[in-house]
Amino acid sequence: MNREVLRLFKAGITGKNLPYIGDSKLKEIIEIIKEQSLLPYLYNVYLEDKFKKFDIQYSIIFDKFLALKDEIIRLFTESNIPFYFIKGMEIYSLYPKPSLRTLGDIDLIVTSKDYKKAKEILTNNGFTIFNIAKHHAEFKKNGLIVELHHTLLSKDDVGNSSFKNPFNIIDESSSVQKHMIQTYHLYYILLHYYKHLLRGAGIRPLGDIYLLLLKGKIDYDLLAYLIQEDDLQEFLNTILSCLEEIFDFNSQALAKKINIIYKKNPDIDQFIEYLLNSGIHGNGKNNSPTKNEFKNSKDNKFVFLLKKIFLPFSLMKEKYPYSKTIILLPFAYIHHFFSLLFNKRKKLETVLESKKDNSFLKKFGLNK
Repeated sequence: MNREVLRLFKAGITGKNLPYIGDSKLKEIIEIIKEQSLLPYLYNVYLEDKFKKFDIQYSIIFDKFLALKDEIIRLFTESNIPFYFIKGMEIYSLYPKPSLRTLGDIDLIVTSKDYKKAKEILTNNGFTIFNIAKHHAEFKKNGLIVELHHTLLSKDDVGNSSFKNPFNIIDESSSVQKHMIQTYHLYYILLHYYKHLLRGAGIRPLGDIYLLLLKGKIDYDLLAYLIQEDDLQEFLNTILSCLEEIFDFNSQALAKKINIIYKKNPDIDQFIEYLLNSGIHGNGKNNSPTKNEFKNSKDNKFVFLLKKIFLPFSLMKEKYPYSKTIILLPFAYIHHFFSLLFNKRKKLETVLESKKDNSFLKKFGLNK
């Protein structure tokens, strides 16, 4: 486990400075820093002028995201479409410097009945749709990505029952732009992290969780209820172990507030190493997300690969609109097969080479 990366992460999240570790030590960890999207932390923590370029670069990107956010607010307000932002675009203000909450996209949600209209508004205003998933569509504008959701979790996701009605867990604002109640937002980030950890995920969500617990308006009784409803005490214990290890967080005190028994996981170093190897979205050079997904799925290799090729008809219609004409559906599946073959062949081949084994993540309350 690389302590220097964790010290950098902690200092950036808490707004502290550290003595520069030197070029030789930095060279050993620079790839991890890049994969964890921590480059802007270098200047803000070490205060070395040679790292200022990263701070400027990420600040410019962040400002572009804010401008795009303002445009979305204007478009949906003018059309009277209720919406709210989730994850990074909602919680960056908790960070010592907002641009330290690095962004890969803008996530927002509208009601299911407004989803089609919302997609049309975006496409009519220069947003290009480039991918469709089960519960969101992805758009690009000015090189930036926007994910428009109509649900927060899929029906098979852990914790889905708490988020079936996304507009029942918002504040009482009378404006078109809403905000998710912070306790639910914290819990959603935990669930989203849980889901992505099965493929591999980095350390950034730990910063979000830490700052929400530290600065957010958290209803601990509600959080306790949600955790117990989904039987996620063991996973929360892992997260609290990470917070204690990285931020010296008083995890025992929080555990008492939500009525769970906390004991620091003795293997937490292994888990943090997994996070560091995974990279921010599971795409670290030492991680294989598709292989991890298979190892932690309930399917054998044959069924797993079939599901990758033969997507549900509802998703095919969204991903390949021409397949709505039934006679063209077989061609859409051929199209999809060759897309996988040429774009994701190596990832799928790792499945054929791997053995079914989810024992590692089970130690941390994942994939029960």
